[in-house]
Amino acid sequence: MTAKTADSTTLLGRWWQYQRERFPLHAHLPLIALVSLTALSYSAALRGEPGLPALAPLLATIIGTLLFFLCLRIADEFKDYADDCRYRPYRAVPRGLVSLQGLARLGAIAAATQVVLALWITPLLLLPLLLAWAYLGLMSKEFFVAEWLKARPFAYLCSHMLIMPLILLYATAFDWLAATEHPSAWLGMFLLMSLTNGVVLEVGRKLRAPADEEPGVDTYSVVWGRRRGALVWLAAMTTTAMLATAAAAPFNSAGATAVALGSLLLLAGWAAGRYIQRRPQRPLARTPFRALDAGRLFGPALRRPAMGDPGMNYLRFPTDAAPLAELGGKAFALQSLHGSLPIPAWFAVTPEALLASLSDAQRALLADGNPKAIADAVNALEPAAELQLELMAALTRLCPYGERVAVRSSAVDEDGAQHSFAGQLDSYLFVAPEDAADRIARVWRSAFGERTLAYRHERGLPVAPRRRRYSSSVW
Repeated sequence: MTAKTADSTTLLGRWWQYQRERFPLHAHLPLIALVSLTALSYSAALRGEPGLPALAPLLATIIGTLLFFLCLRIADEFKDYADDCRYRPYRAVPRGLVSLQGLARLGAIAAATQVVLALWITPLLLLPLLLAWAYLGLMSKEFFVAEWLKARPFAYLCSHMLIMPLILLYATAFDWLAATEHPSAWLGMFLLMSLTNGVVLEVGRKLRAPADEEPGVDTYSVVWGRRRGALVWLAAMTTTAMLATAAAAPFNSAGATAVALGSLLLLAGWAAGRYIQRRPQRPLARTPFRALDAGRLFGPALRRPAMGDPGMNYLRFPTDAAPLAELGGKAFALQSLHGSLPIPAWFAVTPEALLASLSDAQRALLADGNPKAIADAVNALEPAAELQLELMAALTRLCPYGERVAVRSSAVDEDGAQHSFAGQLDSYLFVAPEDAADRIARVWRSAFGERTLAYRHERGLPVAPRRRRYSSSVW
């Protein structure tokens, strides 16, 4: 299945859509501008020069810091690519909106811009810039101990948040290095506060309600539990408030800072308590589907599977370890090209899905081989309930905004060296997600149409469905 968006038809449009989805400037730029202003003003005040910074270093700091966070996003796209393809194919890179190669070029442009900014203000800025780059490089490789870190969530969190004080060291250096002075010892308190504040933001964004959990996303509400995760978040916020109060001491404003942040901590404690005490609810599907009967599909005996879940029986994905040759030429070709070309996200429906959707009476009619009996059997063919559950889970993530998709045939003996089946099997374009199950059934029916049966008869091919014959690729 492929999903088309209205504003991704041109190169510029695709990059604009990427920033909207993965690095929204309207959200990042004001916050980074405020952080940059705070970093420069605090460093200058420690040097005995309070007041607003000059425009040139302020703009350079904002741009340089913004580019650092952009590079963090790009590094995450590379690091998480395999998991995104399996669990979150609706994201920009797996669905082909932009490519990893394009992101690498964008990262190189960002790095070159940071070098130019450093040379513009003072070449000494290259030192903290290189230090932050080196740490970012180690982060992107998970410090060469990926499995060890993933088994220890707290160590993983701290090791990745250490980039925050390095970025703030770079930002403050636009003041103290430009003034050719040594940084104040109090600056260390400010940098340490940025570390704990980063923990607050990171833990906070990965504490979720049960209905919002996603497969493949190791949230802290899952790995630690909601109670422990909320307590860690609250402890990090308390530590940040204490460090901020200490950082205000050189300006005789520690008392006022403590009162203000203490009020915020009370609100945070109340919110954490509400989160811990909230009664878990059964996860519901966040889906644009309208045609499927949600009450029937989500009864107490049925569980909504997650896309890429090993428990999925009837769908296969391009990142599956086993080759998809048994699912037909289209599916196998798409899997072979996956990762080398910007192919939109897709999945394939296995031949077993057709067999599971047939009743015993329909199987008997198909085995009879009589064209009229076959027509009677397939006219009433509908996807099995379990397949519809899997389709719902996959399409919810593939088409989060209800994008149209394509449903294509991919029979095992189609497009082969001996038999082409050219024009025999149906395909459907611009299909609404809620109509996908119906179109899959129509593709199946086309495999038993009059023309297809005549083609099989002429070439001595069997008619009745067998395991691993009738497949459809959905992309």
